[in-house]
Amino acid sequence: MESPTPPLRLIRGESVNKAIYGFGDASGKGFGSSWELNGNVVFRFGIWGDDMDLTSSNYKEASNDIKSIEAMGEQGLLDGTEVFFFTDNSTAEAVFFNGSSKSPLLFDLVLRLHKIEMCYKCKVHFIHCVGTRMISQGTDGLSHGNLLSGVMAGLERYSNLKTWIQSFVDDSTEFLSPEDWFRRGHDIVPKEFEINVDGIKLPRVRMGTFVWAPPPCLAEVAIEELRKARHKRTSSQHLFIVPRLMQPTYLKHLHKAADLIISVPVGHPAWPQSMFEPLTIAFVFPFLSHRPWQLRGSEGLLDMGRSLLRMWSENNWEDGSVLRELWLYQRRLASMSEKLASEVLQGKKPSSVSHQPSRKRRGSSLGKEKRGRQVPKRQKRR
Repeated sequence: MESPTPPLRLIRGESVNKAIYGFGDASGKGFGSSWELNGNVVFRFGIWGDDMDLTSSNYKEASNDIKSIEAMGEQGLLDGTEVFFFTDNSTAEAVFFNGSSKSPLLFDLVLRLHKIEMCYKCKVHFIHCVGTRMISQGTDGLSHGNLLSGVMAGLERYSNLKTWIQSFVDDSTEFLSPEDWFRRGHDIVPKEFEINVDGIKLPRVRMGTFVWAPPPCLAEVAIEELRKARHKRTSSQHLFIVPRLMQPTYLKHLHKAADLIISVPVGHPAWPQSMFEPLTIAFVFPFLSHRPWQLRGSEGLLDMGRSLLRMWSENNWEDGSVLRELWLYQRRLASMSEKLASEVLQGKKPSSVSHQPSRKRRGSSLGKEKRGRQVPKRQKRR
């Protein structure tokens, strides 16, 4: 209400002129933040005053983040930009994403964020990352007064997952690019058409198995397309993989779409320590032709997920057979009778007894058995 005319707030920009990446950390008595500007690293650091002694660590982290964004605005860096600001405090991420807090101090910081976005017509994303990434990046050292670590000395990143995924999925599995999310991910074969009975030319549709691997900033868009595709094309199978960054923007939708979600820890041969955050993998299976129609929540599927997590917690990386069995789980159920499939879904192992119908015995043989058996008389109660 301070401005003479109602301010406009940027909800979705038609174009992004510039994106800014920054990190903020507060540790004990100190704080620090850094961001990239025209290929150079800009940073600020200092120590808290006595007025912050009685405040919580969550407030210090969030306050440092907001003050860093305000400093960018004062330097004229925020006009027409989208800011991705990383913090190792999950409470700060949740508060700014939800837009509210029961704490009066944190709620005041949320209001300051909204004011920044209105005044500078920018969009700010606060993203939680693990402390080891913050240490490697160097901002953790800034909060301790160390200016010779992380981005001050340089930082590289490396990732390789495709070989590991190919070890347990089918040879025909397709890895989707962002362009494929809107066509092939919906079973539509690009540049192939067919003529229906009415003589109308239609895109050719072919089921398949697909791997979706979006960057975290586009995970929400990818999941939206995946959910549409699953309800339109119920026979295709999907694998969704994404690092555990920007989770509040997509995790709720991912739980609605996936049958099973597991987390690959850092240190796995396919996901080294340099990746810092765990890798989220979601299995999206085709719908069943009988009750319960989908595999989500079934005890048998959850048992396999627990087996994987147990192996990884013990640093046992020989997970190929379990992952392969998990990938083929729905197809194995599809070949079973409804009764047997229901037992497997409940976590029961298939019985070793043959399910073939037994031969009927003739009445004469049953009569001989009855005649040869003595039935004791009932004793009368006194």
